[in-house]
Amino acid sequence: VMFVICYVIQEYTPFGRHIYAVGTNEAIPKAVGVSVQKVKIKVFTLAGFLFGVAGVLGAIRMGQGQVAIGAGKMFPAQAAVVGGTALSGGKGGVRNTLVGVLIMTVLENGLTMVGVNPNIRTGIQGVIILISVILTAARGAKVISK
Repeated sequence: VMFVICYVIQEYTPFGRHIYAVGTNEAIPKAVGVSVQKVKIKVFTLAGFLFGVAGVLGAIRMGQGQVAIGAGKMFPAQAAVVGGTALSGGKGGVRNTLVGVLIMTVLENGLTMVGVNPNIRTGIQGVIILISVILTAARGAKVISK
């Protein structure tokens, strides 16, 4: 449901286009009258809402609320997002990030089922991040400055 909501926002609303524009270069949308600060506030508000949904789902899954419910999930989440979105901004999107999340989830579950050492699993995720960054940098000659 969250994927569909975010996809509709990205593809069919001016706000979605503004997110791409701000992610590419903040000076250009500012020059044509887009309030960059408002776009950033809306993006962080949406992110906070999605964090809240994730927290509720985690609490439902565990049967209780815990502060450390997502401990150990930051690195796989970063690997999944970096795998689907360019670090330079303005490229990627919800669909690409979903594919990255699915790949990382299948990989992590498969490695867990096979019984691979957790340190090796983390190393594999690190290699995936490195490959994604190298491929992103090789495709565009942009300087990452954010």
